Amino acid sequence: MLRHTLACIFIGKNLMNKAKKEDYAKLNSGIIKFSREDLTKYFNKYIQEIIIKKWDGNKKLEEYLKGDINDFVADLKNGAEHNCLEKVVVL
Repeated sequence: MLRHTLACIFIGKNLMNKAKKEDYAKLNSGIIKFSREDLTKYFNKYIQEIIIKKWDGNKKLEEYLKGDINDFVADLKNGAEHNCLEKVVVL
């Protein structure tokens, strides 16, 4: 669920809307455009914002959720490279 949320935020997609082919194309172009370091920064920022808004800045929860970001970014980069992002994350 976290990966879905982060990917939707990244491409500006409403979480509740059904995924379209164009959503994956937009995600693919964004993943290719940015470096792993930049993507990691963006996703960590999104998590921080969610934690502040929804869980009163719970630092332990924030650190726990950030623990998957490096793997998520690697999966996204590989998925974009091999044109299979729909196998990596459900939008």
